[in-house]
Amino acid sequence: MIWDPIERLLWGLAISISIMSGLFYLNMARKKDFFNQKVILYGFAGLLFGFALTSIFSFLKDFQIIGTFTENTFYGNYDNYTPLYEIFDKLESIFYTIGFIIFVLAFEITVKRTKYIITSTNIIILILIIISPFNLARDIFNYTIYIESMILIPFILFLYTRWSQLRFKAISSFLLFGIVLISLGINLGWRSTKQHNFYPLIIGPILFILGSIVIILPILINPKKVQIVLPYWIFCAILTSSILLVKIIIDFIFKMYIGFLIQSIIVFFYSLIFFSLIINDIKSEMKSITKKKDIHKKHPSVLQTFSKPQKLTEEEVSISKEKKICLVCKGKVARNNIFLCPECDTFYCSKCSEALTNLENACWVCKTPFDESKPVKPFERIKEEISEKPQKKLKVDKKSSKK
Repeated sequence: MIWDPIERLLWGLAISISIMSGLFYLNMARKKDFFNQKVILYGFAGLLFGFALTSIFSFLKDFQIIGTFTENTFYGNYDNYTPLYEIFDKLESIFYTIGFIIFVLAFEITVKRTKYIITSTNIIILILIIISPFNLARDIFNYTIYIESMILIPFILFLYTRWSQLRFKAISSFLLFGIVLISLGINLGWRSTKQHNFYPLIIGPILFILGSIVIILPILINPKKVQIVLPYWIFCAILTSSILLVKIIIDFIFKMYIGFLIQSIIVFFYSLIFFSLIINDIKSEMKSITKKKDIHKKHPSVLQTFSKPQKLTEEEVSISKEKKICLVCKGKVARNNIFLCPECDTFYCSKCSEALTNLENACWVCKTPFDESKPVKPFERIKEEISEKPQKKLKVDKKSSKK
């Protein structure tokens, strides 16, 4: 079995949803004002577009198989195809690689420590895939980019999670699980899996659709609903490990190509290590917060980039003042790293106050300019964040503030 009308329809829907998800991230990146946030979102958009283009050429490739259409299903032999088959197959590998390179490049731009070694290496592999004959190009892709992406993408998400505050850590569980589902969907649509005729044809596109939806959920739902972090990660670990284990068992029973079976086993054990590390990290941070220890985060807003913007509440402003934490990054403000709004005495750390001065030049609470020589450019969302009543309550007499 190569394809049937329902499977074709579902793949068309899956590709459309993936492209819309990529456009969603692209639009979010365009609206961000911080460079690192833009770059990270562009990286995810590139990855999603790469998945979508990969699936488009896989979709077209199946039409190049020579066979017969009987009983509402197309049957054919993967060794009997038109000349366009090899072109579409190579384009499939090329665009998957390009999407992966964009994602990795965004990470390396943000980190600034890897000297772009990973990106450069993968660009070399991409060139080899482009210039190599069909069979060699396929082997290069299968044994380098595909297995590397299965290992490196979770690792990058692990770092993004460690660099984020506890209340945002559940977001990466959605991102990871979405990528796992999309990757499995792509895998089930490939020749190596289809030729065994075990998996129903519709499973691949359904997994792809679910993954594309899951990966944009953090942008759509209220962040407060995912602040109980540990259950989300445990649920993600159980689901992902179970799916991978079932796939390994099925592939072994039906004598899947040994190279892909080994890849699946590597990814499974790697996922176990990955989940144990990330769950232990979350537990450790939860204990530190319980003991009221100050946890320093180098990149406190990485996963906040993917969350739906929240409206500031009077309670959050009050907590910021009482506990002397920055209203933007929620980090504890030290004596030598403090900036007070001249109007309402809201706390900002020096880095956030400098960034806000360059971008909005306005306090998030009372909209007082930080630098009177510069224009004030408050974001539209700030107008809705605090009602006029709380603003009046928060205003402090100028004379008392000067004292």
